[in-house]
Amino acid sequence: MATGHPRVTPVKTHSKQVQAYPTLYNYSAAVLAKPADWNDRIHLTGYWFLDRQEPFHPPDELVEFLADGPAPVYIGFGSIGDRNATRTLQIAVDAVDKSGQRAVLESGWAVFKQIKLPPQIFQLQSGAVPHAWLFPRMAALIHHGGAGTTAQGFRSGKPTVVIYQKFTDYYFWGERVARLGVGPQPLYIRDLKVDELAAAIQTMVSDRTLQAHARQLGHNLQTEDGIAQAIDVIHHYAGKPSLHLAITR
Repeated sequence: MATGHPRVTPVKTHSKQVQAYPTLYNYSAAVLAKPADWNDRIHLTGYWFLDRQEPFHPPDELVEFLADGPAPVYIGFGSIGDRNATRTLQIAVDAVDKSGQRAVLESGWAVFKQIKLPPQIFQLQSGAVPHAWLFPRMAALIHHGGAGTTAQGFRSGKPTVVIYQKFTDYYFWGERVARLGVGPQPLYIRDLKVDELAAAIQTMVSDRTLQAHARQLGHNLQTEDGIAQAIDVIHHYAGKPSLHLAITR
């Protein structure tokens, strides 16, 4: 493991007592296979994507921006805080410029207003557009590595690089992206540099093998129905005596 990356220590996720109960994990085996020491009462159902039933109407300005050139790169950092947010956003802007790409930059950070964005970068307020609509229209994705954002990125079939902070599961998902061959190695936000982010962008928009892996993973997830699978598992156990069901994200 590269210097500076969080240490990943193997742990026993399920004791014998826990494995006695039916447990549902809402992620896909195509992303992370079921460990060999988990019994048949532990189920990987696939992701639980709740797609919109009503049509989504994006902002006219965004539609015009997307139509005005090649597919942009998405950049977003979720709701996590960053004491060096101004620096991080400026690096992202400079990396887009150096890579010669266009970008959609999504952030709820107040410092957003302190940075002048060039015309090739579209400013999108956090939460204004569903990722399920936006990500398939991007050329590549750059984000913080949250479990939900990463899942939508996988499903979109687009290459991804994670800019992580050293807490929760951000680095785990960033490393998973790289191991699946659908994006470069994750980048630590505190050590982020313009050149390495620009290089990651160039890799994602030019590496045909990486793009093919991302498309294949996206296809695999699009053909899964995690919600239906979870319902089937619950029905299987329903009515059985002393039922205790654990649903784990």
